[in-house]
Amino acid sequence: MTLRPPRFATALVSSLVAFMASAGALAAQGWAVDASVGRIAQPTLPGSVASTGASLGARYEGPRWLYLTGGIPFDSAGPAWGALGAGARFATPGRRVAAGLDAAGHTHGYRDAIADAGGGGFTLEAMPLVALAGGPARLELRTGVQHHTSSYAEAIARRTLHASDVRASVGTAAFRALAEGRYVRAEEGDYPYAGAGLEAALRGGALWAYAGSWLSEAVDSPVWGAGARVQVLARTEVYASLQQETNDPLFRNAPRRSWSVGVSRRLGSAAAPVPAAVVPERRPGGVTFRIPLAASLEAPALGGDFNEWRPAPMSREGEFWVLTLPLAPGVHRYAYRGADGEWFVPEGTPGRTDDGFGGLSAVVVVP
Repeated sequence: MTLRPPRFATALVSSLVAFMASAGALAAQGWAVDASVGRIAQPTLPGSVASTGASLGARYEGPRWLYLTGGIPFDSAGPAWGALGAGARFATPGRRVAAGLDAAGHTHGYRDAIADAGGGGFTLEAMPLVALAGGPARLELRTGVQHHTSSYAEAIARRTLHASDVRASVGTAAFRALAEGRYVRAEEGDYPYAGAGLEAALRGGALWAYAGSWLSEAVDSPVWGAGARVQVLARTEVYASLQQETNDPLFRNAPRRSWSVGVSRRLGSAAAPVPAAVVPERRPGGVTFRIPLAASLEAPALGGDFNEWRPAPMSREGEFWVLTLPLAPGVHRYAYRGADGEWFVPEGTPGRTDDGFGGLSAVVVVP
């Protein structure tokens, strides 16, 4: 039997190829394209939609995110599939306490070559949240509603759950540990979950791993995963992962194991070099923070967990805005606030990362 990919899969792959070809014209730093091979399984797709093949996708990462991906099997019996998702975190500005909403939507479609039938579905999520941060630690609590609708041939299934989760993490830009708990309530019963994960940054790459278990007899366990990524060229990484999934209460997929190896390419022009003086440095009397004048047209202020995020004004010193503060030994988070009241961290600042509240912060380690 010869596999004939459905029109949506052919169109999806053609669009992604054209998207990659035009990568040089894009300036957005948040965009990336991924190409991989393996036994690739999208979480929202049924358990049967997993076979060895190739996938191609484009994604945008940040407080607002988007992905478009599709796959073609290597064998004639496997399914061709496509998936699209988008979401955003809407949060009140804050450095120690923030409140907001995580909203997301996903849709997918696939073609069963053996049965010559198609399927699809969508998933919606609305999760109000509260987040707390202090030094290298973060705590996030969410509770809301998740809905999943799926169809195959003429059969339609719908499922709506109330879900709550709590995530606690601690670490620096080089190493982070995460603990997670979930509680899902459905018509037939409750599903608690507990898990943990680790991520370690290496020179030119990172390693990650996680493990967890649904504490319910109705869900097979455990779940786990591990992977690595290594930068091989500017804006280009290779990655590999192995994961064990279970019959999640929302999707009710059959347990499955997936693996993939691939390459990821970030789009847009390379970021301009940032002066080395951006790195906070120890001086008599404390730690000196400095940023180029071009980073802020007016004198910015510096806030962090070392001053309760109360912005301290910086002053001009040559071609930089500068401030020296006495800091106790330890790991500290900080950011700059412009004259317009917006917090920012210049690109290239060591330890620059998403603060979990829809903004950015950086890390400085004082021996």
